[in-house]
Amino acid sequence: MTVLTNRYGLPQAYVTAASQVREPKAATISITELIKPAQMRSLELQHADEIVQDVADRIDLVFGLAVHDYLAKHAGPDVLAENRMEWRDPETGWLVTGQPDYVEWLTVDGGLLVDWKTTRVRALAYDKPEWAAQTNLYAHLLRLNGLPVERIEVWALLRDFDRGKLGADPEYPRAPLCKVPVEMWDAATAHEYLRSRLR
Repeated sequence: MTVLTNRYGLPQAYVTAASQVREPKAATISITELIKPAQMRSLELQHADEIVQDVADRIDLVFGLAVHDYLAKHAGPDVLAENRMEWRDPETGWLVTGQPDYVEWLTVDGGLLVDWKTTRVRALAYDKPEWAAQTNLYAHLLRLNGLPVERIEVWALLRDFDRGKLGADPEYPRAPLCKVPVEMWDAATAHEYLRSRLR
């Protein structure tokens, strides 16, 4: 169990919110864990009782959880929002879990998968292969549960957006929310990637 400290005497409401820790479990893995380096997850599993972190260092987690929770509350009745799904690999026995942010049904043939990212402006300057992998694995998890996806969108919510920079920098985002292009993988590619990560 990860040990959490509160070096700065932060209020209890924040401490409670920041104390949500998903402990790794043997033979069960989330999509988020699956895209991380395998050695990192292995070490986290072996040394879970030795990990110490201060709640102040978990501010990004708190922002992300708050945004996801608020948007899920306003998702409407005809969408899936923050619904946990799972699939067990018949070959290895591993249980893969995931919680897609938002799925809106476009047609009877499939839906739009939206992934919310709370991030900073500078993150948009870099390729994000982990965003593509995560969203495509969510889409595949939905597919494996009988819910096809037609399209994927990542929406970045920019915490440090500065309207004052709009005139000086033509490359600066035009709004504090922006869509980040993500290529959607076909089912065979997604399944092979999933199996390769499990291996």
